[in-house]
Amino acid sequence: MRMAEIALGAQEVAKDVAKVNSASNEVTNSSQQVFASARELSKLAEQLRSMVGKYKI
Repeated sequence: MRMAEIALGAQEVAKDVAKVNSASNEVTNSSQQVFASARELSKLAEQLRSMVGKYKI
């Protein structure tokens, strides 16, 4: 009976580790998307700065 409890506990730990891994992957993917969006926004800001700079008084 004790071995069955240990095995069940190990399975629960494995499930929890898999959940943490999945959440970590989601965070990584989201971070990569944020980074790509920030890079694109930076490019757009530079383009806007260049366009507006032509009209300095």
